[in-house]
Amino acid sequence: MKLSPLFLILAASILVPTAARAQQKASSAEAQMKMIQSVIASKPSQPDVEVDMVPAEEASNCKMKDFQEGDYVGNEVDGPDGNPVRVLCRRKESSGAKNSQAEQIRFYNKGVEVFRDDYVTKESSWLGDAGSRRGIRGSAGIEKWVYISPEEATAEMVAALASGDEARYRRVALSADDIKSLGISDTLAEELTKRVDSLGEFKALADRLAIPEAVRWAAFNGNHQALLPKGRHGLKVDLPAYINATVVLVNPDDSSQSHQLYVGDMVRVGEVWKIIGLPTGEPFGQAGDSVSVASILFPSAEGQSPDAASNESSQWGAQLSQALGELETASPADAAALCEKIFNLYMYLGENIKDQQTNFIREAAVFLQEQVQNGRYPAGVEKLTQLHDLLAKQNIGRDLVSFVGLRQLMADYYASTQKEDITARERFDAEDAYHEKLAALADEYPRTPAAAEALRVLAQDKEYVQENDAAINLYQTIADDFSGTLDGQRAAGALARLSAVGKPYQLPEGWKFTDGSPAQVSGGKRTVIFGWSSWLDPEDFRQMKKIMAEYPDLEVIGVALEGTPEVVQETLQEIGSAPWKNVFIPSSGETSETGESPAAIALGAQNAPLIILIGEDGNLLVPNIVSVADLRSRLADPVPSDK
Repeated sequence: MKLSPLFLILAASILVPTAARAQQKASSAEAQMKMIQSVIASKPSQPDVEVDMVPAEEASNCKMKDFQEGDYVGNEVDGPDGNPVRVLCRRKESSGAKNSQAEQIRFYNKGVEVFRDDYVTKESSWLGDAGSRRGIRGSAGIEKWVYISPEEATAEMVAALASGDEARYRRVALSADDIKSLGISDTLAEELTKRVDSLGEFKALADRLAIPEAVRWAAFNGNHQALLPKGRHGLKVDLPAYINATVVLVNPDDSSQSHQLYVGDMVRVGEVWKIIGLPTGEPFGQAGDSVSVASILFPSAEGQSPDAASNESSQWGAQLSQALGELETASPADAAALCEKIFNLYMYLGENIKDQQTNFIREAAVFLQEQVQNGRYPAGVEKLTQLHDLLAKQNIGRDLVSFVGLRQLMADYYASTQKEDITARERFDAEDAYHEKLAALADEYPRTPAAAEALRVLAQDKEYVQENDAAINLYQTIADDFSGTLDGQRAAGALARLSAVGKPYQLPEGWKFTDGSPAQVSGGKRTVIFGWSSWLDPEDFRQMKKIMAEYPDLEVIGVALEGTPEVVQETLQEIGSAPWKNVFIPSSGETSETGESPAAIALGAQNAPLIILIGEDGNLLVPNIVSVADLRSRLADPVPSDK
């Protein structure tokens, strides 16, 4: 058979360059190895971040693979143990070319992302257990903070004092520009300006305190947040604050050597917590006789004096911070002993710092409940029982006694349902007993915050099993007894939602989508209101997208149940582009502390997801579908069972 010239050309193109392709493949592998070596050698732009470093000789045991997350694509380098070490990525829309330069480098520690450098925005972000701060880089490091918590701001304060870096301190200190931007006027502006002017004494203070550079920040104590309302002192916004805050420092070479600094007042300017003026304290290692700290924001608040007892308490506080850190990585065999130690430290601090006794007891009770719930410390149930009985005998106050009592009920319920051999019947009996005890606590301590929480748990459970009439009665009690509180507002929102079944349903007036358009149920087609949060299973987001693809006539309105812009934006990036419009209302005032959005309160959302189904006629069909899977079955049923 005579072969055509075209076949011969094709055959030549396939057979002849085999060696060339092999050489090209080898060259590509060599280039990839060079890239891996370069990537694993890279370090964060900031020095105080612990990240995985892979020795150069281990580069051949690393692997590079494609990376895609939300709007970002790039390359991930995994270390010899298979965990990610570095990620180089760029935004999808930046360029379609595969050789586009990286816009971000992400750093990992033990498989968890802890730091991110963005070359476009020049932002550096601490993540995971490394922290939560974000700052704009300059030629000499961070030149401006975008977000920083009070704990991290005071840690920056300590580092600045130890190194004598005044510029670093000023980045977390209130400035004259801050006072102006907040709109503060009258005598408070004058007093704040004096504190700002005192920053010129930073060098002298750093020299006097003589904090060794090895010393580390161990704990922050701001008691609880205060708030200066908008309008007072000319303020343009509500101003969250801490008064008479303190920090504990420890020497890593000798954990028994601790020290306390009195920070004074702090305020949140935008998303950045700032210190007013300079801290007060004795040279490191010296207890001192007396240091008085008076609040500039709330002059009536008592000052603090670090006498011998408070210095001893600061050492116990440092031990508490250390023990809590050790618990995170403790083996099951060591966890129980650590839990008991931590509980005793909380109680000791409560006994010796009288003005914060209630807070320490509450923290101890919450700690015990959490450790019982996660299975680390089953004995915590008995500890809570003993603590509750002791407080009740001391007649220490109904709010605190009921708070601890509720934690005991919750811990006992979790412990009883965690048994490996528990039967379905036993689980139902345990739940019935738990509900009875919750109702009894609410009856015994009416109008206490614990009673509101107990009733809310009961109502939430009733909603979950679609016993909406019972839930309405419980929410009505909360709304009546706790009017004006967040619990009362949440209950009122739930009441409005549950009571609207069979009636026209519309989102609250004034709500807007993130694009600025009015958030309204358009009508004429079935509509789902999808309340979501960052802790929602990613599979729920994927399934909601699939449902929209299966039901093209379905309208979905997303409502962010959290009120922090950073959390909402990060969640949206993680799930990728959402085919539904979103409503986001940032938290403010009271909701700043809870982290929830005012939208969650208005809808009476007790958990996520919150799914509401509205019919083509605009009437509410189902006010509380409990899962995305349940939504799918409801949509398949033309007449929902509880219409």
